[in-house]
Amino acid sequence: VMLTKRRLKFPLTKRSCISSSEITSIRARDRRRSRRSRNTGVISRSRFGWNVAMLLVVGEERNSAGALAASKDSRGSKYVINGEPTENVLGAATRGVYRVKLTAHGRAAHSSRPDLGASAIEKLIDVLVDMRAADWPEDARLGRTHYTVGVIGGGVAPNVVSPSAEAEVMFRTVSDAALVRDAVKPIEARVRVEHVL
Repeated sequence: VMLTKRRLKFPLTKRSCISSSEITSIRARDRRRSRRSRNTGVISRSRFGWNVAMLLVVGEERNSAGALAASKDSRGSKYVINGEPTENVLGAATRGVYRVKLTAHGRAAHSSRPDLGASAIEKLIDVLVDMRAADWPEDARLGRTHYTVGVIGGGVAPNVVSPSAEAEVMFRTVSDAALVRDAVKPIEARVRVEHVL
C-alpha cells in the first residue's frame, strides 16, 4: 500500500493500529466513493485524509522482480505499508532479504578409490557448519540476522565421489545487506558465492 499524502493525520506509534473491521468499513466506503467519482487510479480519501493505492508485486523472496519494477515508478509515494502479518499491530521495522547460491567443486572418483577424488559435498558441508558460528549483523530491535539453507544438492551417484554440490541460502537481514556480504566473504575462498538477491 502506498500513501501519497504529504503528512499523516495522526502520529504512527508502536501502539497505533487499525482494526480489521475499520479497514473493511473504510474499503466499502471508498469503493462506493470510487464508483460515484469514477476515480480509477487511487482509492478515494479515507477518513484519515490519505490518498491510498495498493501495490501487488510478484517474485517475493525469489527475484523481487515486481518490487524492482515498482521502485522505478513510485508515483510520489512518501510512505509504504508492508502487508506482512503482524496481528494488527503496527510495526516500525522489518527484516530484509539477501540470497546467495554456494557452489563447491571437487573431483569425481569411484567410491572404491576415494583417495583419487575430492568430495564437493564434504566441502559444502564444512562451509555450512562454519556458517553457524559466523558473526552475523545484529540490531537492537530486530535481533540477529538469521538464515535458512533452503535448497541443497550435489553428486551424481552413490558410488561416486561428488564433483559438485550447491546450496541456496536465504538471509533475513537486520542491517544493510553489505554487512552480510562482508560476513560471507571468508567462505569465498572455499566455495563460489553467487549473490542472487
